[in-house]
Amino acid sequence: MSFRLFYTLLFLQFTVACKKQHDNIPVTLASLSTNYVSNITASSAISGGVIIYDGEATIISKGLCYSTAAHPTIADNVVNAGNGTTAFTCTMKGLLPNTTYYVRAYATNSAGTAYSTNELFFNTTLITPTLTTIVTSSVTGNNAICIGKVTNQGGSAITERGVCYSTNVNPTITDSLLLSVSGTDSFSVNLTGLLSNTIYYVRAYAKSIAGVGYGNEISFTTLNQIIAVGQNYNGGIIFYVDDTGRHGLIAAATDQSTSADWGCYSSALVGTTGASPGSGTQNTIDIITGCATTGIAAEICSSLTLGGFTDWVLPSSGDMTYMYTNLYLNGLGNFSTRNYWSSTQFDGYNASSFIFNTNTHSNSNKNSPYSVRAIRSF
Repeated sequence: MSFRLFYTLLFLQFTVACKKQHDNIPVTLASLSTNYVSNITASSAISGGVIIYDGEATIISKGLCYSTAAHPTIADNVVNAGNGTTAFTCTMKGLLPNTTYYVRAYATNSAGTAYSTNELFFNTTLITPTLTTIVTSSVTGNNAICIGKVTNQGGSAITERGVCYSTNVNPTITDSLLLSVSGTDSFSVNLTGLLSNTIYYVRAYAKSIAGVGYGNEISFTTLNQIIAVGQNYNGGIIFYVDDTGRHGLIAAATDQSTSADWGCYSSALVGTTGASPGSGTQNTIDIITGCATTGIAAEICSSLTLGGFTDWVLPSSGDMTYMYTNLYLNGLGNFSTRNYWSSTQFDGYNASSFIFNTNTHSNSNKNSPYSVRAIRSF
């Protein structure tokens, strides 16, 4: 036998022996690790895995399993990444916001399914609430009812909700808004004090710690309503209308008190001497700011809720003149023969009062117990 043939036979015997030895290695579960979780949002996250050892068998399935409970398995949520031993990356979708998830990489071969030794957890982020602005109904010249619905709280409690509206598109909470404090998901608000024959844009909104969410925008046009002195309107009786025909002043239909002091006798309050029509608003603000006494005429008006409105004020002396001309002389307003306080201060000891049946303005002692009639602007 030649040496070449001898060595060839020896090599073949060695190769077969090695193959038999390899074939005798038992198949085991694979070994793998889970990659760092990244790109976390309110509803998704990315992770993956690395196959460290295939267990001497073909990897027929691999991927991620995840759950809100620890130690997830393939019986929980699964993202399959195919087969083979290459590293893989997967996106977990459809997650709940503001929720803790646990994730492990898995790999399956003929011996079974193995899970990574390192289990990871992560928290999805919050999202702002999502809403639907459903409908605007019962539209009149100055009012409309708007319905909204919170469709998703975004993973945190709703702290405030309602409707924002404007004559401009895309209204936000920096525009006019009305809160809703009742109901669960759907809510309804009554928009009042609107301008007639005007297009309004409305969006439902809700607040949470994640921020402010807005619903879709809808629009409506108020009816063309004629506004006139003496008309019952938005909580009272109109006694003044400006040149636009859309704005003016309203007096409450009855008295709010018959024996209130003006307040803060001997103190000259800054900014309370406005006498022109419409200056009652600023006068009232300055009286409340400068005088902490409760139960005074200005405080009675500013704390009043009437006809769904809370922006009532004590009229100025100029407002009183319009009330006399446009209401009292036309038999409107149910005014008594007593003195009525105005918000116009004369000095630290006196303020202007008015008697309707005699059309008399007087500077009266601030401690005098006079009647109060609130007004508001529109």
